[in-house]
Amino acid sequence: MPESVYGIAGWSLQDKEILIYDQFDIWAVRCDGSSYKRLTRGREKKIKFTIPELLNLPLLRYADNVPLTYNYDIEKELLLRAEGYDGMTGWFKWHPASGEEAVVYKKRFTDQLFYNPKNQKLIFTEQDYNVAPRIVLRSKGGSEKLVFQSNPQQSDFLWGHSQMIYYQNSKNRDLRGVLIYPADYNPDKKYPMIVQIYEELHQRIHKYVNPSLLNSTGFNHTAASLEGYFVFLPDIIAEPGNPGEAITDCIKAAIGKVIEMDVINPKRIGLIGHSFGGYESSYLITQTDLFTAAVAGNGISDLASMYLTVSRTSGKPDMWRFEKDIWMIGKTLMEAPNLYQHNSAVYNAEKVKTPLLLWAGKEDRQVDMRQSMEYYLALRRLGKKTIMLLYPEEDHVLLREENQKDLTRRILQWFDFNLKDDSSVEWIKEGL
Repeated sequence: MPESVYGIAGWSLQDKEILIYDQFDIWAVRCDGSSYKRLTRGREKKIKFTIPELLNLPLLRYADNVPLTYNYDIEKELLLRAEGYDGMTGWFKWHPASGEEAVVYKKRFTDQLFYNPKNQKLIFTEQDYNVAPRIVLRSKGGSEKLVFQSNPQQSDFLWGHSQMIYYQNSKNRDLRGVLIYPADYNPDKKYPMIVQIYEELHQRIHKYVNPSLLNSTGFNHTAASLEGYFVFLPDIIAEPGNPGEAITDCIKAAIGKVIEMDVINPKRIGLIGHSFGGYESSYLITQTDLFTAAVAGNGISDLASMYLTVSRTSGKPDMWRFEKDIWMIGKTLMEAPNLYQHNSAVYNAEKVKTPLLLWAGKEDRQVDMRQSMEYYLALRRLGKKTIMLLYPEEDHVLLREENQKDLTRRILQWFDFNLKDDSSVEWIKEGL
């Protein structure tokens, strides 16, 4: 990912120290640089600690037109948010003498915390892939009471489950991904799999998603699970200088790990991405034959032409995206034209063997729809199997319900056609 900082938590009392984050921990740093100290020990435990914004506590420090900040007494006990490398979440109590101790920490996604420091009761929401969001009250002694459960009717239906998958790229960088099992999973069967990509997605391990046709980018992984697919959400990390090769390296390692589990049919793997994921999807099928079918929505296919466009959203040139932001090429188009072409799907279109469904909003103000059109025309000119869907009066994501339903249905039909040999859909047969 692009170079960045991890943020500021606030200040100690009387603004003596500024409280800042690194990847895992909270640090107290004197503003004159004379001293600093690490308050937590998250790095050793692979737990990311932050100071939560409690929903029931008033803001302690505020100035107009300045980001909201808090003051904390770091000589007394603090309540901390915890997010583990293994997907666990919750809250810890921290004391300056004894460090941090778990209060609520479980393999679920927990949030929206109300905390009463007098009786030490917590009320919060929790969810998992197969547990709909619910409200829980936790007492001082550790007992928990279910206050409200949404979607109680779910127990009447088949439902899948999620699993964290760990793998490494060729540079031995540790990566994670979420594997979602089909709702009717039978270990004696080998299932088709859809791989959804967009940078890092491991944080979705415990997120509950209602199955629906109303999806702004046309894909609902719960609905796909109910239709008999594995769904894989792997982390894909671009690296400075040559993002395309790094993305390809990550996806090969990720899918190789799932294939080792012997639960999918390796000849029935689909790929889908939107926006930067649309770029990744478009580019990956020029570099590997792992995929039987692919979908790319509102993606950039030609880095060189996009570099010299002006954003309709900000009015600024789009070149910032490529030099230091998400693509991290590190050089201008004029300095390294070959590098921009090497990392563009359109200049590698002759290598594509995977049928591709492209879609875009005709009024996309973030990624010009002509990026999809360029790739579509290149593939058609080369005789490749591709279909393009354009949605009038839609922007980077689809907002009209009829279009959301249409795209969601068509994407599932596309995968059924290519991964399940369902040849009943006329628009695909006619379009190819």
